[in-house]
Amino acid sequence: MSASVQTRARIRAVVLWGVLGLGLVLAHRSHRVADEARFRHGASTDRVAPHAPSLRAASLGQPTLVADLMWVRTVLAFADIHDAPTPEGVEWVGAMVDTVCILDDEWRTAYFYGGSFMRVLGDIDHSDAIFEAGHKARPADPFFPFSLGMNAYLYRHDTEGALRWISTAADLPGAPSWYRSAVAGFIKEGGDRRAALHYLEEQLRSETRPRMREALDAKYKSLLHEELEDQVAAHRQKFRDTFGRDIQHVRELGTLPDDPLGGTWVLAPDGQVRSSVREAQLARGAVKDERGMILLPVGRRPF
Repeated sequence: MSASVQTRARIRAVVLWGVLGLGLVLAHRSHRVADEARFRHGASTDRVAPHAPSLRAASLGQPTLVADLMWVRTVLAFADIHDAPTPEGVEWVGAMVDTVCILDDEWRTAYFYGGSFMRVLGDIDHSDAIFEAGHKARPADPFFPFSLGMNAYLYRHDTEGALRWISTAADLPGAPSWYRSAVAGFIKEGGDRRAALHYLEEQLRSETRPRMREALDAKYKSLLHEELEDQVAAHRQKFRDTFGRDIQHVRELGTLPDDPLGGTWVLAPDGQVRSSVREAQLARGAVKDERGMILLPVGRRPF
């Protein structure tokens, strides 16, 4: 290697390290200011959506490094936005995840958790978009089409879409064996709640972030309650067939599984057996609807 080439290489290295060092210093100073402001005023809401092409041009050939830094910022801000979500905050998280995926389009973590972030924040459209991008970037990974199927089933109530995506996932080499049984369940029953429960169990096992776990656990318990509610209904039907009458109290059904919502099983006024917690939720919703009807202007009453 000639002396001039070596000199140019040294100069580039010095410039790169100088820029990185300056970036670290500025980042440290900005975080100190941000921490002081946060202590005084709470979480910052002054966030600017990134522009991926500009960031790539400014990265000095190190887009993955910039992606790593942006990902750290996204994860840290996600907790604040989850606690007090606003349309602008949710949009910002989505834009940050999209940019990270553009800067480092082979990084599975950004697609894996990014799609889950948007799902927890309630933006299922953007969650789908990120999982679809993950499927395009990593077509051999069964997680992404299966997650799209679970979004379709759990949040869109689209059984056909769920079956299509889950079938795609199950056909990929290396897909978990239970994916195939999930496909069979969807074909047989038009929806497989047990597959969804298994999926959420897998998510809970791999997730360590408290807020993500909280959202996943709530969805899991709600879905498990629906599954057990159906089982209790089937047990109740056997009681009718055996004794020729219906139950007058839940205790006539004998020992029932624990209520996953943390309450007890009750015979509700509408005749259904369900969790006392779910019954209280339904009662509050009914009261809210009734109040809304009472407060409607006379000209807008729906009767």
